[in-house]
Amino acid sequence: MSRIVKKDHVAPDIVKLCVDTKTHMAYKAGQAFFLKCADYEARPYSVANAPDKNSTILEFHIKKSGGLSTYLVEKSQEGDEVNISGPTGDITFNSRCKKPILAIAGGTGLAQIKSICEAALSTDRKTHVHLYHGARSEEDLYMDGYFSEADLNDPHFLYYGVLSDSNNIEPHHRTGLVGDVAANDFEDLSGFRAYICGPAPMVVHTQSLLLEKGIDPKRIHAENWSKD
Repeated sequence: MSRIVKKDHVAPDIVKLCVDTKTHMAYKAGQAFFLKCADYEARPYSVANAPDKNSTILEFHIKKSGGLSTYLVEKSQEGDEVNISGPTGDITFNSRCKKPILAIAGGTGLAQIKSICEAALSTDRKTHVHLYHGARSEEDLYMDGYFSEADLNDPHFLYYGVLSDSNNIEPHHRTGLVGDVAANDFEDLSGFRAYICGPAPMVVHTQSLLLEKGIDPKRIHAENWSKD
C-alpha cells in the first residue's frame, strides 16, 4: 500500500503531496495516476515530478475543490495509506522532439507542466523551455521560488510568473492573462511545441492565441480540467 510521506501547504488551498509507492511505477511525463482514500471515489491527479526509474516517490499538487481533493487538502496526514492505480493520460513529453517548448499552466495545471518541463530539461537539448504559470495572486504562484532558481541555474530554461490580479505584485512578475502574456512574447511560433494545462476557458483561449502566431495545431498538446 502506498503512503503519504510528505505534505506541504504551498498555498492557502493547495497542498503538495509526496506519495511513496514502495515499488517503482512506470509512467511518462505528463501522465496522471488515480488516487483513492477514505470513502471517496478514485480520481486522477497529474504527477508533478518527471519519471525516475530509481525513485518510488510521486509528487501531486492538489487544490481544495470538493470531494477527494478537499479531503486530501484538509484531512490527510503524513503516514496515511493511499490506493494508486494507473497511469493514465495521452498528453506526454516526447523525448525525441528537440523543438523549443512553450509550456503554459494555469493554477495546479502546473503539476502536469512541471513534470514535462523537468523531463525536457533532463535531455541533451540545445533549444529553450519557456514556462508561464498563471495565477490570481502572489501566494498562488506556489512554486515561484523553485522555478526562479531553475531559471537562474539552467541556461535553457526561462520562467515567468503571471498574475491576473495586478495589485501589489513583485517586480519580477508579469500581469495579465497567462495566455495573452505568453503569446505576446513571440512573433512566430511555427517552430515550437506547446503544452497547456489548466481551467478550460484558459486553455481554449490560449490555444487560439498560439494558432494565430503560426504554431502547427499538431504541436499543441492541451488538457483542461474542472472542479470535482
